[in-house]
Amino acid sequence: MFKDLKRKLTATFVLTGFMFIALLFVVVYLVTSYNTTQKIDDILDQVLDSELNLQSAGGTVLPSGCIIVESYYNGDVFYAGLEEYPAEVKAEILTFATTPKKAKSEGTFDVDDYYFRYKKSTAFEGGGAQRVAFFDTSFTDELKLHLGNNLVIILLCSMAIVVFVSVKLADRIVQPTQRAWKKQTELVANASHELKTPIAIINANAGALENATDPADCKKWIKNITDQSERMSALISDMVKLAKYEADTGEIATEPVCISEILDGLGLTYEANAFEKNIDFECTIKPDVVIKSNAKLFEELAYILLDNAFKYTNEGGKIELLLKTDKKHVVFTVQNTCSGIKEEDLPKIFDRFYKCDLSHENSGKSFGLGLSIAKTIATKLNGVISAVSDGKSYLAMNVSFKQTAKDAKYVKDAKSN
Repeated sequence: MFKDLKRKLTATFVLTGFMFIALLFVVVYLVTSYNTTQKIDDILDQVLDSELNLQSAGGTVLPSGCIIVESYYNGDVFYAGLEEYPAEVKAEILTFATTPKKAKSEGTFDVDDYYFRYKKSTAFEGGGAQRVAFFDTSFTDELKLHLGNNLVIILLCSMAIVVFVSVKLADRIVQPTQRAWKKQTELVANASHELKTPIAIINANAGALENATDPADCKKWIKNITDQSERMSALISDMVKLAKYEADTGEIATEPVCISEILDGLGLTYEANAFEKNIDFECTIKPDVVIKSNAKLFEELAYILLDNAFKYTNEGGKIELLLKTDKKHVVFTVQNTCSGIKEEDLPKIFDRFYKCDLSHENSGKSFGLGLSIAKTIATKLNGVISAVSDGKSYLAMNVSFKQTAKDAKYVKDAKSN
């Protein structure tokens, strides 16, 4: 499918490029030919309008490449500029110039390998019947032929470049669609895999429940069915949330948001969880940090990262929530102790359904969508999210936002209030 699309796009680009370049070269050739013809016509008009004395030897000076022939009613013929031409060419020119029916008012004339453009005048001083001025276009015609050949060569070379660029451009255009299609295919495959297990468990427990007679067993089967239903519900909810964030390409509503207050609130919320799991939970949050953001999305982002940290930190571990600033950036970090992530696996951590074995105890509690959602939210908030790990003892999730002069003003206003 994508190969066909690339071929069609390439063919379209090549055809469009060929038509554009060919048209451009045709225009260049025609304009050059027209300008040359106009220049020759101007020279011919100048010669026809000049006061010439062809009857006296050496009394006429013509522009290079010009020939002038005057014929009179009494049969006299005078000319200039024919000295360098062979006798047969000279005879043909004189015959053409002195035969009224042969020569129109202007046009082209050729003899052997010589090509001329001419103009005729029947009104000039001296009482002659007519005056015909010729311009030897053999050289200019040869130049135009060379120009045409060169333009064709340039066209062929240009088309080679156009083909190369078209292939690269088509590939670049198709790549985002191809990646999106691949992600969509992977999403469906992974979602099917994740749903397969709870559905199988529900079916098995439903079958067991149908044949059960002991109330205690019935309660156990029902609990298993409920747990797996909740698991499927959570998966569907995450998928819908991720699809919603990725599909919404419009600008989000932003305003000055005190992220220090949001993180303080979440810190208090998670203190109870930390106590229950015997986790050392530390919050180091710089006060009065205000940025232009969306409060709801920022809170969702922080919640996902904290939830992920608590999910993969075993009893007796440590979680840190940090917020700091410098002159150009605002960074908040969620760091937790765990078995760590290998360096080669860090780029994959934000992929859909990607799960690291950070904690055997919690390996079945996650679908691998949380960090994908977090990355999508961070991108929508114009932030950059990254993961850092030493591969053996901790994982740190950093979210960085650029701090502008307006953000600094928000901080000052927040402190004054």
